Amino acid sequence: MSTMQRLPHHWRLTAAALLSAMLASGCVTPEPPLYRWGNYQDLIYTGYKDPGSSDPVNDALALEEDLRRTEAEGMQIPPGVRIHLAYLYFEQGRTDEARVLLETERARFPESAVFVDRLLARMEPGQ
Repeated sequence: MSTMQRLPHHWRLTAAALLSAMLASGCVTPEPPLYRWGNYQDLIYTGYKDPGSSDPVNDALALEEDLRRTEAEGMQIPPGVRIHLAYLYFEQGRTDEARVLLETERARFPESAVFVDRLLARMEPGQ
């Protein structure tokens, strides 16, 4: 008598159901990620871990390349990446480019409107 035959009937059904579920789940293709984060998380981590060690020009170049690659791959740019790049542009005196990114972020993620509007207001001369 096999081990499976010695188990009570309801246990055999449970074991068969679990085995079927495990086999079926192995055939499922995972969904691709919604966003492509690229170097963004590493740049943020480095900036917080070692303040002052980041270079706005090099960080901006890395994020620009990430944005190009993300768009070329047909993926979505995550929320906040444009805002961070806009901040890097602002630090470099590239305020027009920063404004365009902030306005794009607000259009793409309407829930960011209050935050983005505050940033835009602070970019005005005399603020």
